[in-house]
Amino acid sequence: MFKRNLKMTLMTNKEKQSVKVPQLIFLFYVNRSGSTYLSSLLDSINAIGVSIEGPFLGRLVWENAELRSDKDIESLVQTIMADPQSSSWEPDPKKIYDCLKRLPKPADTQTIFIAILQHCISKKDIDYIVVKGSGLHFLVPRLRRMFHNPKFLHIFRDPRATYGSQTRATSVNIGTPMASDPIVATKRWLRTIEYFEKIPNDDLLKIRFEDLLNDVSGKMNEVCDFINTQGLAPLSFDPESSSGGYFDKIPDEQKNLHKKVKKGKAETGRTEAWRNEVSEMDIHLIQKKAGHEMVRLGYELIEIDPKAKSPMKVAKYLFKIGIYSIKYALQRYVVYLSNPYLLRERIIAKYQEIKHPQS
Repeated sequence: MFKRNLKMTLMTNKEKQSVKVPQLIFLFYVNRSGSTYLSSLLDSINAIGVSIEGPFLGRLVWENAELRSDKDIESLVQTIMADPQSSSWEPDPKKIYDCLKRLPKPADTQTIFIAILQHCISKKDIDYIVVKGSGLHFLVPRLRRMFHNPKFLHIFRDPRATYGSQTRATSVNIGTPMASDPIVATKRWLRTIEYFEKIPNDDLLKIRFEDLLNDVSGKMNEVCDFINTQGLAPLSFDPESSSGGYFDKIPDEQKNLHKKVKKGKAETGRTEAWRNEVSEMDIHLIQKKAGHEMVRLGYELIEIDPKAKSPMKVAKYLFKIGIYSIKYALQRYVVYLSNPYLLRERIIAKYQEIKHPQS
């Protein structure tokens, strides 16, 4: 698998045109939006491989990574292994080092990116690589410049269901709930939705999680049609296939985050489960903040009892979640200060969010 990539990098541009270059598909999402379920479905297709997760992928792009020396390779391997999320997938640092060592120097970001992903994906003879990971969704303009004809998938979910799921899920790196403030969580959801509405999107396919659950075969065939690339293996979805076994490859400590996805199958009844799992106050605050976009995307707003959302109750609730937010923020920064890698990644992530329109 890697020899094919090495051979490709040694060829001239004219020769490359006749060689199969893997099609990169970047999968964007807010946590708890159905990305793992979609990844399982994509990985069930023989010609598609889904990447391991880890912020180091975003770092490669953000820093326009280039390998010129053994020192550069050592630094990159250390970065991969220092990330708790990517290291939990148990990549072999020596094999990654050897893989990168064989690349012609200087090696640019695309060459490094494909080499690492091909090495870490266990499936062989794949023509399509789905890049699943955080830290990339505000970098679409940069990805378009740095990679050859990339394609993008954005999966999103009802923000009420997303928030409800986030409050019950624990961050792998930090150990605190993924969300504790419905307003902050909704702002993050809204910012991502609005971002993908503003950018040119001929190479972008938006997928509503609820639509995927209600018609798996129909929506996956639409995804395959979008991803299909001339000169590469034609794609089609077989609902009975379990080719890649992506769910089985998820580290044990992360499997508890995906209890509702088993063997690539999701519980269709989960689309409306938030009605019994999210409080009236949280629903009110989410709808107040993102109601317009929710209606545009086909999500029905529900009526909340006026007594449940009185100004006094809202004020008390905001004070309460403010206390919890401070508590969790302190816990997060204790972890950040004890792990320089995570602190650096946090600073980079916040900077990306601020600067994303210029990325």
